[in-house]
Amino acid sequence: MHKCLITRPNHDKVTSYLHSWSKEIIDNKDINEIQFLDLEGYNASSEKVESYLRKQNPRIVLFNGHGNNFEICGFKDETLIKADKNEELLKEKIVYALSCSSAKILGIKAVEKGTEAFIGYNNPFILCSDSERETTPLKDNIAASFLKPSNKLSISLLKGNSAKEASDKSKEEFKKEIMKYSSSSAFEGADRIAAALVWNMVNQVVIGNQDARI
Repeated sequence: MHKCLITRPNHDKVTSYLHSWSKEIIDNKDINEIQFLDLEGYNASSEKVESYLRKQNPRIVLFNGHGNNFEICGFKDETLIKADKNEELLKEKIVYALSCSSAKILGIKAVEKGTEAFIGYNNPFILCSDSERETTPLKDNIAASFLKPSNKLSISLLKGNSAKEASDKSKEEFKKEIMKYSSSSAFEGADRIAAALVWNMVNQVVIGNQDARI
């Protein structure tokens, strides 16, 4: 059985959305033979992440949270992984970081230090939402258009697809969502949502071994 470490901080609007939507990955009934190591809320700390990476040796790591070119953050934006500090913790693992811009420098350095594949975003991940659904993220249809493609990537990896295949499937989902907001019947402001979806799709990259899989 393979292990999957997933971080799910929940301390602001964005992380509350990622927290709720990433639970659907854990609950997916089509995923078999995976033991989830779920670091939820305040448990998404640097101490616990480092301990789990060293002692549990998960094959797949799914990060949800804020970030930048150099780091991935956890609960209350505590640094979990930082370039030139501890990226070697991800050695021999397949990583997907739903964390702004973390592929641009950190992803490259992680692969240089032995990460088998790092999937992430070269620029900030844009998440649009419905202001009337902020207390019920799973009922937010606008946010769904952004987070379903992301979940598709994670679920594809966990079902045995390669890093490139999982990214390709995610991008196909992005394209479907883009079409929804590009139709003649779309509502006012839909063009901005479509543009944000295109941005996320274009900025999603696979670094390292494209054929890496569990």
